[in-house]
Amino acid sequence: MQIKFEFWEQIDMNTDIAKSIYNLLIACDKEFVPPLSTRNTTTQVNFNLGCTLSDLYPYQYLTDILKQQNILAIVDDLIVGIMSFRYNYKFGEAFDINISKDALNNYVSTICINKDYRRYGIAGRLYNYIENNLPNKYKGDYVSTRTWSTNKSHINLLYKYNYSLAYTVANDREYNGTKLDTLYFIKYLKK
Repeated sequence: MQIKFEFWEQIDMNTDIAKSIYNLLIACDKEFVPPLSTRNTTTQVNFNLGCTLSDLYPYQYLTDILKQQNILAIVDDLIVGIMSFRYNYKFGEAFDINISKDALNNYVSTICINKDYRRYGIAGRLYNYIENNLPNKYKGDYVSTRTWSTNKSHINLLYKYNYSLAYTVANDREYNGTKLDTLYFIKYLKK
């Protein structure tokens, strides 16, 4: 299987690419905690506000993704994976994450792989791309991301690629009545 990776600075809402990303988000929506369709933005910090489970699709989430930088994984003409990130993202003062004030941080807000294309190493290749293959204008000193404490496959992938757990927000999310932690990971990129 031939997988192609493409970087996009921004994606226009009225394109076939945006429609394909939207379909991917719909397919993965309920796998996220909380579901993408309940979120206001890709960098929402408080998951207890505005996160009501509904039959809505992740349209608001899509509009935020399209304003960010994206790396797409494509097989033939099908988008099978996306990594959306915010260039030069600054964590709020509430976070005790050790990043120099002047450092450039690429914050991965979303990584999503089509179910039929998992186990082909696409997620790892997306992390490799953001670390090593971005256009010079977008190269950063760090890559950071977050996930929830029971997302073992993502956590294991982050450790495999030498990300460090930088910050934990205890009991930040809820899934089936169980409180989960939000985990922030970071990797310093040696130049």
